[in-house]
Amino acid sequence: NIYSNMNLDDCQKECLKNCSCTAYSTGDSSGGENGNCLLWYEDLFDLQRHDSFNRLTFHVRVTAEDIGIISVF
Repeated sequence: NIYSNMNLDDCQKECLKNCSCTAYSTGDSSGGENGNCLLWYEDLFDLQRHDSFNRLTFHVRVTAEDIGIISVF
């Protein structure tokens, strides 16, 4: 999904509203504060660099367990 005119904080909030959202990013080829919010759902595969978003930062949601903050017994 792509949402127009969102900053990174708003994009993050949109992703966190949905448990199926696995990653998010914002991109603005014009260099402005707001850009397109890109949301990914479910499994991530076959990701490619898109030339129109040359300074794109990709944020992946992980669980605390995935990064070792908590242990499950």
